[in-house]
Order: sequence, then structure tokens, then C-alpha cells
Amino acid sequence: METHVQERFEALERRMAAMEEQLGVTPELGTLAGGGPPAAPSSEVLELVRAGNTLGAIKSYRAQTGSGLREAKSVVESLRGR
Repeated sequence: METHVQERFEALERRMAAMEEQLGVTPELGTLAGGGPPAAPSSEVLELVRAGNTLGAIKSYRAQTGSGLREAKSVVESLRGR
């Protein structure tokens, strides 16, 4: 049974790596399981924030970093005060 579980786990890891590569997302971007600091926002995200397009900035940040909604919203909201 353990061998089967290990094989499934390895297959899932390969699939996840393929999806990350296809989407252009790496574990270093954003926070994944285990935490870490949020990724720095791109100039596109900063421009959207300056233009008052909070939703667009959140969507862009998520697309670029692979972060979740909560993290992206937190980052974008922290930028609004700058």
C-alpha cells in the first residue's frame, strides 16, 4: 500500500510542476504552504492601484504571483495608502 501512495504522490508532484510551468508560477512567488513574504507588486499592479482599479490590481497580482485572494487583497490594500 505504501508504494502505491508514494507513486500517487510523485505523480501529483509532476502534475503540479507541469501546471506551475504552464502558468508561469513558481513556488518563490507569492506565499504557498509554509508562508513567506508576499511577492513585490509589479509596475502594472502599482499603476492599477494608482488609477483606483482595486479589483484589477488584485486580479493582476493573483495572476502574476499565484497568490490567493486574501493575500492579493491585503497587498493591494496596503499599496492604496502609498
